[in-house]
Amino acid sequence: MLVMSGKQYLEMYNTFAAAGLNVILNLWLIRAYGINGAAIATGISIGVISILRLLEVRFVLGLQPYDWRLIKPLLAGLVISLICIFTKMNSGTGLIWIAYAGILMLVYGGILFLLGFEVEELMLIRGVRRKVLSITKG
Repeated sequence: MLVMSGKQYLEMYNTFAAAGLNVILNLWLIRAYGINGAAIATGISIGVISILRLLEVRFVLGLQPYDWRLIKPLLAGLVISLICIFTKMNSGTGLIWIAYAGILMLVYGGILFLLGFEVEELMLIRGVRRKVLSITKG
């Protein structure tokens, strides 16, 4: 949005800031954590530049780039992430992994169901249901 609105200079500054932050974090975290440190540094840099862009779009352009409806899948994803962290599912056969993934998908869908579906999501669900029914009928 920044580039499209003629604020290319902000995007350039953001890119330089993220690259500088990434280099500094890499120098610090690679020594401590090796390749995982590089991944952590890159993740932090990407997160920081994303937040910076969001704030610039909001305060420089006066636009709200995201809708509050995005909170629902983020909340559901956070719950699934916490389940994965606390269950420490790191062993087992392929069938156990498939069952575990199925349970996580059901929990994710259940959380979204409890939070309520939007009109677009209901249209998607109906379309998928029609497609599945047409495949199973013949």
